[in-house]
Amino acid sequence: MLVAGSTVVLFMLVVLVRAVNSGSSSVTPTSRAHETATEAAPAAAHGTTQPTAARARNLPPMPGRMPVHRTETSDSGPAPLAVDDRPPPASRANTTHLEYGGTQLRAQAKAVEPLVHECLAAESAAGALPTGKAMMTYVVAKRGDKYLVEDTAIDDENTTLQGDKLLECLRETARSMKFIGLPREAEALVVSRSVTVEHGKITEYKHVGFSYLR
Repeated sequence: MLVAGSTVVLFMLVVLVRAVNSGSSSVTPTSRAHETATEAAPAAAHGTTQPTAARARNLPPMPGRMPVHRTETSDSGPAPLAVDDRPPPASRANTTHLEYGGTQLRAQAKAVEPLVHECLAAESAAGALPTGKAMMTYVVAKRGDKYLVEDTAIDDENTTLQGDKLLECLRETARSMKFIGLPREAEALVVSRSVTVEHGKITEYKHVGFSYLR
């Protein structure tokens, strides 16, 4: 009877130990899950948790990384000053007041033509009847707000007309010209005109051309 009783007690102890171990292993996961849920609930309630992608969008740029390009709006600051693309003076791209070129120069050559005739008349009165061609030049330049004839000359290589006094009279007629501007906003022009004389009479007088003085 004693042996039988001991066997029963031993069996009951084994069962009890197994029951205790089994209960401990099942309680532990339940307890951790409960703790995790308990920690997550207040965080979500306060808005401190968010998906990974959302957190990444709100993070500042990483050190050393350039920010993403964005389009500037009207309230981002004053607009940059416009680049001045005005063509330089006396260049082909500059088309300001082209009428101050050949049109004005021909008109001024015509305006002093009576003075050219006076030069030949004075020469004829002195008993000379010259024949030949004279190529005359002058420089018109901008000085302040005025445009003046600063220099006059005779192109010797293209001149056959003789008589220093006559040639001086002819070239100086340019100083009576009146200019109101220069083409392409130029600062100065070199202008040529010619006169052809036969036996003291003018057979041709004209504006020839001009170039820009730089």
